[in-house]
Amino acid sequence: MRTVRATWWVGAGVVALLACVFWVVIGTKASDRRPNVVVIMVDTLRRDHVSLYGYSHNTTPHIDAFFADGTTFENATSPAPCTVPAVKQVLTGARDFDDRRPRLAEILKDNGYATAAVVSQHHFRTLAGARPEYRRGFEHFDIQRANQVDQHNMTSRDATEVSDLAIAWLDSHATAQPFFLWLHYFDPHDPYEPPASYRTFPAPDPNFSGDRRTYLLRAFKQALEKADDRGKRAIMSRPNPYAQFGVIFSPEQVATLRSYYDAEILYADAQINRVLRRLEAMGPTLVVFTSDHGERLGEENRWAHCQSVHSYEIDVPLMLSWRGPNGHARIDHAVSTLDIVPTVLSAAGVRFEASHFDGQNLFESSDDRMIFTGWSREFAIQDANWKLIVPTSGEPATLFDIRHDPYQSRNLAQQESERSAKMFQALNNAINEHKQMESRISEILDDLRAIGYIR
Repeated sequence: MRTVRATWWVGAGVVALLACVFWVVIGTKASDRRPNVVVIMVDTLRRDHVSLYGYSHNTTPHIDAFFADGTTFENATSPAPCTVPAVKQVLTGARDFDDRRPRLAEILKDNGYATAAVVSQHHFRTLAGARPEYRRGFEHFDIQRANQVDQHNMTSRDATEVSDLAIAWLDSHATAQPFFLWLHYFDPHDPYEPPASYRTFPAPDPNFSGDRRTYLLRAFKQALEKADDRGKRAIMSRPNPYAQFGVIFSPEQVATLRSYYDAEILYADAQINRVLRRLEAMGPTLVVFTSDHGERLGEENRWAHCQSVHSYEIDVPLMLSWRGPNGHARIDHAVSTLDIVPTVLSAAGVRFEASHFDGQNLFESSDDRMIFTGWSREFAIQDANWKLIVPTSGEPATLFDIRHDPYQSRNLAQQESERSAKMFQALNNAINEHKQMESRISEILDDLRAIGYIR
């Protein structure tokens, strides 16, 4: 059995042993060969627009079919509503953004895995090359060229190219060595510009551009020009203020933008399916499908992400191609994408100390588990039924029955005062364990503003 190097945690000490879970592959025992691992992330994909979760539009037919025999997690959240922190957290299984933490790729490489990544995300590189915090541990790391950007200086590498390169790497890996492959697809991030052949959902204003960022930035700048000093301060005090000028869109334009967003998902689904088909011939493989965060699509006249811990921004799909020991196909208690690392390590037979991760093995997490999230000016804690949000400004906390009110429209904090107090205590304990998070979040937001990604 192999072990995780944990030098920064325990120096030269020996990592404590944790019994490994024996996995089942689609109802049969796994072979003696350790499984391949593939983690697929689709940027900016909110859970309620994935058809496997009951969405009215059939946006993910191939993904639905592939994971039908696996496990779907009904209540998965991202630890942050923004790519830069969320992907770092997913790759380490920890909330704290500590760059000294080993990445999943490093751990698996140290335990005999070939490691590769094909990604499309402008935040993963600088002009000089891939950022080390994402690149670490990968023997092969394929990212878009520095000049491969769109009108907003965001990556223009599309899903077809990501899948082409992923399949080429899989074709070149014909050895008995198990592999870890990470794929990050940028579609359906804005601008919503899907290929014409995928624009099959109703679009009331088909002549309207899917580049909502340009419209919103224009409205934002015009509002600043017209405002006095007090008005300017009020505008800039909002989280990601330009994204809140959605009132400029008509209902028909909002519906069209959502249609284009869904078409982007449909396009990504078709390209991901090409990789999934290739994996069928690669031996036992654990495939994980998820997103880094969600997206506001005009709700409350707001767009984009990196703003809050609202369900629009942090509720994400999470599916595994395998079923755990209990055989359940759908699991409805609260889980996090932080759980991916310990789940993969257990599947790969790598020994680890559970306390080194904020995530848990997905098939060992408890039904009453609470998930902690912190971002910008608020913290939240939630289980499968309830969610408490506490602003850092000192404003009153809000409590929502997310089982019956998934979009958090009715505050029940006063009616459920005892529950609110209990969850507040649990949230306070989590905040005390991660006191450095607030300052690190502020630093990340400042960096994003500096490059113009948010205002």
